[in-house]
Amino acid sequence: MLGACLMCAPQASAQELDGEDELFVIESREDADEEQEDRANSETRQNEALERMNKAQLRDAGFVFSDASASRRRSTALVMAALPGLVLHGAGHLSLGDYETATALMTMEAAGVLLMVGGALAPVIAQRQTASSAGARQALYAGAGLFISSYLLDVIGVVRSDGQLAYRTPEQRLGGSLSLGYRFFATPRYPLTNVIQGALNANFGAVYMRAGTLQDVALQTSRYGGLVGWRFFKRPGSEHALFVEGEGGYRRFRGDGRYDRYDAGALVGGTLDLGVLTPNLRSVFVGVKAGYVHQWFAFPEARAPEVDVLQDEKSEVSIATSSGTIPFEFYGGMNFTDTLFVKMAYTRRDGELLNDLNSVLAVPSISLTYSRVENFDVMMRVAYGGGLELGADLRFWVW
Repeated sequence: MLGACLMCAPQASAQELDGEDELFVIESREDADEEQEDRANSETRQNEALERMNKAQLRDAGFVFSDASASRRRSTALVMAALPGLVLHGAGHLSLGDYETATALMTMEAAGVLLMVGGALAPVIAQRQTASSAGARQALYAGAGLFISSYLLDVIGVVRSDGQLAYRTPEQRLGGSLSLGYRFFATPRYPLTNVIQGALNANFGAVYMRAGTLQDVALQTSRYGGLVGWRFFKRPGSEHALFVEGEGGYRRFRGDGRYDRYDAGALVGGTLDLGVLTPNLRSVFVGVKAGYVHQWFAFPEARAPEVDVLQDEKSEVSIATSSGTIPFEFYGGMNFTDTLFVKMAYTRRDGELLNDLNSVLAVPSISLTYSRVENFDVMMRVAYGGGLELGADLRFWVW
C-alpha cells in the first residue's frame, strides 16, 4: 500500500503542474486581448479627437496641408510668364503681385531691346565703318543676353516656390578638382580646329586657384596659365561676393605670324544673388568682372622654309613689343536641379583661343555642368563669336 501511494504522488504533482501551465497560458492570452482592445480604443479616441479638431489645430499639431489656391496662382502665373511674357517680360510676377521683381525684369527687357536696336542701326548710321561694326556687334549680343535673361528669370521665378530648396552652385563647393577636356574651333581666320585642355582647380573658400593648359593637337599652339583669386567679401548662404583675381600666362604660337607671348594682369568683380528681388530667385546670380592685362611679345627668328618651324629659335630681342587689354565678363548662372548647373556669359578677353581673333570682340557662351555622381562632373560649353567653339570636359574631385 505504501509503495502504491508513493507511486501515485509524482503523478498527482505532474497533473497539478500541467493545470498551472494551462492557467498561465490562458491568463497571457487574456492579457494580450485586453492590450489589443485598449490600443484599439485608444486609436478610436484619437480619431474622434482629430475629427473634432479644426484645421488650425491640426496645423499646430504638425499636419501639412497643400494650398490649392497658391498652386492655382502659380499655374496661372506660369501661363502668363510663358505666353504674354514673350512680349512683356515680368508678366508672371505681375500676376503673383510681385511688382518689384516685375519692374526689374521689364527694365532689363527694355534695356535689351534698346541695345539690340542700337547695335542693328549703328553700322548703317556709321556707314559700316570697322570700329562701329565691332561696337555694334557687342551691343547686339549684350542686348540679346538681357532680353533672353529677363524672360527666363520670369519663368523660373514663378515656378520656384518660396520654400523650395536652393541648390548649391558649383562655385560654393570647396575642394580640389582635375579636369580634362576637348575643344573644337571652326573659324576661317584661325588655323586651330582641335585642342586638348587640362586644368587643376582648388577652392578653399576665401581663396581659390587654377592652373591649366591648352594644347593644339597639330602642335602649332601651346598655352599655359594660372590664376589666384581672393573673395574678400562673401555672405554665407547666398551668392553675394566681391573678389579680386591675379593671373599670368604664356602662349607659344607657331602658325603663320609666329610669336611667343607673356601675360600678367589683375581683375576685380562681384556676384549678386537675385534673392534680393524675390525669394523665388535665391541662388540665381549675376556677376561682372573687369580689369587690365598686359602682354609682352617675342618673335622667333626667320627660318628657311624647309626647316621645321617647330624647331625654331627665339630672336636675340627677348621682348619685341607689348600692349595692354581691358578684359571684362558679364555672366549669370543657377542650378536648375540638384544635378544641372547652367551659366551664360558675355566675355571679352584672350581666353580659350577664340577670343584672340579680335581684341575688341566679345563672345557669348553657355556652359552646362552635370553632377550626377558626387565626385564626378560632366561639363559642356558652346561659344560663338568670330567662329564657333564646342567643348566638353570631365572633372574629377580629388578632395
